[in-house]
Amino acid sequence: MKPQRTIRTRVVLGDEVYNSFKDVNILIVGIGGVGSFALESLVRFGIEHITIVDFDTVSESNINRQILALDDTIGKKKVDVMRERLLKINDELDIRCIDKIYSKEINDEIFDRDYDYVVDAIDMLKNKIELIETCLEKDIKIISAMGCGNKLDPTKLEISTLDKTSVCPLARKLRQKIDKRVQKKINVVYSKEEPIEKKLKDDGKVVTGSISFVTATGGLLIASKLVRDLLDGRK
Repeated sequence: MKPQRTIRTRVVLGDEVYNSFKDVNILIVGIGGVGSFALESLVRFGIEHITIVDFDTVSESNINRQILALDDTIGKKKVDVMRERLLKINDELDIRCIDKIYSKEINDEIFDRDYDYVVDAIDMLKNKIELIETCLEKDIKIISAMGCGNKLDPTKLEISTLDKTSVCPLARKLRQKIDKRVQKKINVVYSKEEPIEKKLKDDGKVVTGSISFVTATGGLLIASKLVRDLLDGRK
């Protein structure tokens, strides 16, 4: 990234520490309300090597919470929209886009390189578990987004490990499915706010509600935790 664009970040970290991030390689799976904010903030921070995985297209209902959703991006593939957007922030960005739904069946395609950290912003429980278990097997650091839907208070979001979570229904399901002995290795962002049980039926489907400032905060917390963990490894 051009030096003038990172000057404020380098004031905080110092040039030597900041430059040590040049080779950091990140994988982000899921670029919706949480993942899109985590992704963009990491690129603005200065992460230069990123793989993103998402199969979805931008819909009008995404506009209330997803940084990539605008009038002129509706109907476009999310990975294509984010690539174009992020290259306007850093035209030297090394970004690989995989336009597929994540499952362990595509691990060979995704994990053909070494990652310093993985961000899990997947909605579907089975796929989320498969990604977490893959990272544990490969000894890759991971931070996983828990449920941010049907929440109103971003100050109730916390960074923790899976074994220490409470209240969050998604975290509870993960605790039931994942070996207790490894839960302390899984970083998560979760909310202690009780979900608001108001749901909207859209074309016969039950849709979980979401608010921009909750999902965005979740993504920013993920980015912060990731960077701080990598900083700890540089001390």
